[in-house]
Order: sequence, then C-alpha cells, then structure tokens
Amino acid sequence: MVNLQRRRGRVHIYAHASRSSLSMNQKDNNNMTFIVHSILADPIKRKLITFIGERGKVRFKDLKNHLKISTGSLYYHLGKLKGYIAKDSSRMYYLTEAGKKVYNRIRNIELDEANSGLLYRLSPLVRIAKVILLPEWFKSLTEHKMLLISLAIISLVIGTLSANVPAAIPSLSLELSLLSYTKASSSIIPPYISYILSWLTTSILAELLSLLFHGEKGGHIELFLLSAIAFLPLSLYPLCYYIIIQQFPVSIMGGKGCMIIVTLIGLLLQILTLGYLTVAIHASKGIRLERAFLIVAMIYYISMAYVILFKGSQITLTP
Repeated sequence: MVNLQRRRGRVHIYAHASRSSLSMNQKDNNNMTFIVHSILADPIKRKLITFIGERGKVRFKDLKNHLKISTGSLYYHLGKLKGYIAKDSSRMYYLTEAGKKVYNRIRNIELDEANSGLLYRLSPLVRIAKVILLPEWFKSLTEHKMLLISLAIISLVIGTLSANVPAAIPSLSLELSLLSYTKASSSIIPPYISYILSWLTTSILAELLSLLFHGEKGGHIELFLLSAIAFLPLSLYPLCYYIIIQQFPVSIMGGKGCMIIVTLIGLLLQILTLGYLTVAIHASKGIRLERAFLIVAMIYYISMAYVILFKGSQITLTP
C-alpha cells in the first residue's frame, strides 16, 4: 500500500511537471506574440529590429542615419530593446538570439501581409496549387532550427541514397545537373556526388541572385538548409525511374507507356522542388514570393543552358 501511494505520488509529480512545462511554453509563445506586436506598433523599434536583422551588424552612425532621429532618442529605443539588441567589443550592434526570433516573426508577418491580398484574388484551383507548391509549414521551419537541421540532413541522406539506386545498371544510371536529370556520363564523378554538387551550386546561385537583384544579405545557413529539403522531391526521381523501368514488365504498359509515366513523374517532382525552392528563398531572404519565383526561374534556365551546352546528347526525361 505504501509503495502504491508512493508511485501515485510520483505519477502526480510527473503529471504536474508536464503540465507546468506546457504552461511555460504557452507563456513563452504568448510573451513572444506580445513583444512582436508591441514592436510592430512602434515604427522606430520595428525599423531598428529589421535594419539590424537584414545587415547582421550595424554601427551606431548607420542606425542614426537610417532612422533619422536624434542621438538621445536612438539611445532611448536601444535601451528599450535591451535583451534583443546587443553591442560587441567593436561597438557594432547586432541581434541576440531572442532578437533574431523576433526579427523572423516580424518578417514572416510582413511577408504574409504583402501576399495576402494577392491570394484572395486567386481562383480556388490556384489556391490549392499554392498550398501544395508553396506550403506554409515549409516557411515556418526557419523558427525551429533543430528541426530544420534534422530535416535537411535526412533529405540529403535520402537524396544521395536514391541517386545511387540505378547506378548498379549502367544503362539506367542518372546524374543530377542542377535541376535536371541526364543520362550518367563516363565521368568519374559518382551520381551521389553530382547530387550534392547540384544542391550546393543551386544554393550558391540563389544567394548570388538574391544579392545581385535585391541586395538581400543574411539567412545564408537557412537558405542552404531549406534548399536541401526542397531538393527532396527531385531526389526521389532516380528511385521512381528504376522501379518503373526495371521492375515493371514492359508487357503491362509497353515501352512508350513506361516512358510517359516516368516523364510525368519527373515533371511533377521537378515542379515540387521549384516551388519549395521559391519558398526557401522567400523565407530565408525575406524576398516576396513573386520575386523569389523569378530567381528560381533564372536558376532553372541556367540549369537548362548548362545541360544543353555540356550534355546536349544526354538530355533525358525531365525538361
């Protein structure tokens, strides 16, 4: 009886601790929401957070010139944001971890406001396509660093494994060239290395084009990690290709039927990856969706130009 009571007491303690943990998380979320809205309501604080967040580190003089306020007023607002904005040994102002969370939340709110008007003008069919190709959960990954890193690693592992599936049969071997698959050449580069290089090159191109056309800095790590996840649909193509071509008897659908199905699957997976890349640039760089899409379109045409110029005789399956 005594042991039973003790166990019940422990269960009660654990349940109480669990409820306390949940209530603390809820309080943290409520506090974050309150802080974000209070900053959004104050134009000076809002500009301070966004200006520093976009540039990483900023001098006092640059802050003053950007905000066009007096020295005393700037010191006052910086003091109000203590804990979110800090100063390093070289007297440069930067966002703390708490400040970065506030900045990401503010940026997402601003981007949602910018795109909400457009969404209401879209037809229901286009809205469905937007939910599939430009998912909100994908954008929210920037607020959950460990989940983002974990999903990126898992995506890269799946991609490298899938790239090697058809490699055992030379006639079916494929390699990824940026955003399009081609018949594997006689190159000594293994398919999984081509996959990694394509992901890195695409991410670097997205960085350069974002900087060139929009001057957007920061969000480098987030862009690379989100791009790794965005490549996941496209990475599944070699596996689908191998299963349909090698495992399905030709007598069921015929050779042309198999190739049509494989091509359609390749197109669908490629479109999904292009949509996810658009959200990756949108979320990591703070660029509006339509502008992020233009950057992805440029990367796609660069990919096609590379395939045509250097692998013209080997173009296969995906456009």
